Amino acid sequence: MTSLYDQYHSEKNIDHIYNLLDDLIQKNNGNISIKADIEFKNYYLKQLREIFIKSDSDNLTDLNRELLKHHILYYKNKNENIKSQNIVRNTPILNKPTIEKNPDDNTDVKVQFDEYLKMRELPEMTPRKINDVKEELSFNDMMQDMNTQPPQNTEEKIKPNILPKILEIPVIDKPVDKPVDKPVDKPKENKNYVTLTSANRTDIMSNRYNYNIKCDKDIKQLEQLIIPIENTLHFTSPILKFKIVELNIDINLYLRDTYKLNNYTYGVYIPENEIELNKINDNMNIQICSFYGNIEIENDIIICEVSENKETLKPKNIVDFKKGDFISINSKHFTKIIDILEDELVLENIPTFTEDESIYIMNMNLQNTLVFS
Repeated sequence: MTSLYDQYHSEKNIDHIYNLLDDLIQKNNGNISIKADIEFKNYYLKQLREIFIKSDSDNLTDLNRELLKHHILYYKNKNENIKSQNIVRNTPILNKPTIEKNPDDNTDVKVQFDEYLKMRELPEMTPRKINDVKEELSFNDMMQDMNTQPPQNTEEKIKPNILPKILEIPVIDKPVDKPVDKPVDKPKENKNYVTLTSANRTDIMSNRYNYNIKCDKDIKQLEQLIIPIENTLHFTSPILKFKIVELNIDINLYLRDTYKLNNYTYGVYIPENEIELNKINDNMNIQICSFYGNIEIENDIIICEVSENKETLKPKNIVDFKKGDFISINSKHFTKIIDILEDELVLENIPTFTEDESIYIMNMNLQNTLVFS
């Protein structure tokens, strides 16, 4: 039998509750959709795990109702806060919705929610009873209930999580599974962490999303992936597909946090569940794929040549380089790009090369880091 944890955290449940939330917000806020709001979706993915851990509910129906109520309240307070401070943001400023009672208007949360349960082919679950009377929760009831609660300080919640610098690689605790009867706090363990990076791959003809790497240390769990967020199909969803061919690992990683460093925004992704790794050799093929399928990415170890004046490098492909990036040259020299002139890189320093020496460069800012325990 599928556990409550697996039902609640399944992709179908996550997507359908978010779609239901979008429907409710559109019906009561002038057809404004949240589907394109990346900030709201990231907040939703973070909070659904927190709600599961903190909730006393013992069935899927009540958990999902708590999830809906929390985010409708968050959306309402967020927009009222924006309106009161007259802050110009991308999200339109909304007036408090007026809900008219119309027998033909299907605004009852339970009715819509049960329809989604049927679509997911999951059994409808009976919500908890209060004072032996079955609770009927409509959108109007929910909004009135929210109006009686003290406002939350949503301004702090909607600020992006930006760190000025990395002092050490952060390790994010994963959500704690619990039995159906009551939540259980998982004791923190003292773990020995192993970090691997795509910069240390073993094959030149490769890219940062598909590479081989050597690991001679014992690893049991994947804790997190830290990766720069780029303008590719990978990052049109807060979910990445992660594969290790030799270990038969093919799982989803979920965006947990973001922070800025130099020219880039980095995402911290964690697996939904703990999966024990059975490492049988030192060589592993790492594949980081889009949630929508595999994408062809060009090799990012770029061959280049020294200009005639011996002061700049001319890579075959200059697209993946920005002023201020750090590059490695032949995996042993590291320097900073101080300027880009058409198809040439002006560097802080250029090492001396022999006449027959091949020159390869890699952008260190674009490499990803894996943290294992």
